[in-house]
Amino acid sequence: MALRSGDNAIYLVVDALDECSSSLHSERQRIMSFLCNLNLMENPALRICVTSRFEDDISMTLGPLAYYSVSIHSETGQ
Repeated sequence: MALRSGDNAIYLVVDALDECSSSLHSERQRIMSFLCNLNLMENPALRICVTSRFEDDISMTLGPLAYYSVSIHSETGQ
């Protein structure tokens, strides 16, 4: 998929990834693999937002790909 200059951005939102099954070859693994493959395309118009509770497999797989990350667990509540 190639976008020309001036084309609209593409937004992909994946909400509550942690709620997918985490067993081997699970939906979660397939979704994360899909997101990694999208990232490899290096499409400057593609924006991906993933929400999840902290899970080791998600953090290890998608963490290195994150441009920006927010954790509500590290907030002081002030």
